[in-house]
Amino acid sequence: MRDVLPRLLHHIARSQEPLVLFGVACAVSVAALSEWLGFSSEVGAFLAGVSLAPTAYRDALGARLVSLRDFLLLFFFLDLGARLDFSNAGQQITEDASSPCSCSSAIRSSSS
Repeated sequence: MRDVLPRLLHHIARSQEPLVLFGVACAVSVAALSEWLGFSSEVGAFLAGVSLAPTAYRDALGARLVSLRDFLLLFFFLDLGARLDFSNAGQQITEDASSPCSCSSAIRSSSS
């Protein structure tokens, strides 16, 4: 792999678009392979990034993938917010409002 990847990237990197497409395809395919082997897909994507990092095209890949990363980060936070459970949030708010704050009573007792 150490000899094949630089030669392959040299031919792919003649244009920026195939290089970016190869980087994304490499990450997705190694992530799918690692999930098939029983590991998480994050581990596979990390290994794909580690395999592409020592190449001469890492700066070009990194610069081109920043906009894609920022775009996908939006969906990460949307998914995270969609998974939050607010079913008992109203009950917790009313309980907190009706119970005296232990912090304010501790401050009053120490100042006396």
